[in-house]
Amino acid sequence: MLYDIIFDAVGKTSRSNCKKILVADGKYITVDGQGIAKVTKEDLTFLKELIEKGEIKSVIDREYRLEEIPEAHRYVEKGHKKGNVIIKVRK
Repeated sequence: MLYDIIFDAVGKTSRSNCKKILVADGKYITVDGQGIAKVTKEDLTFLKELIEKGEIKSVIDREYRLEEIPEAHRYVEKGHKKGNVIIKVRK
């Protein structure tokens, strides 16, 4: 399977490792050592267009309440999550 975009939110993979699973004009975006995404205006425009076309689907693995943040961190640190972990701030 080839992907249009890969966003490495934790900086654990490299562009060269992802290149083989990206389409020819696919985008690879990662974060720096401080957790700040390295993106260009073109990257954001590309994401916006994919979202508007409905081609990006968010995958939510689990949801936690604000007071459950320690449990959420433990779950994520185990390295087995299959999508995003959401922290609910409101009821």
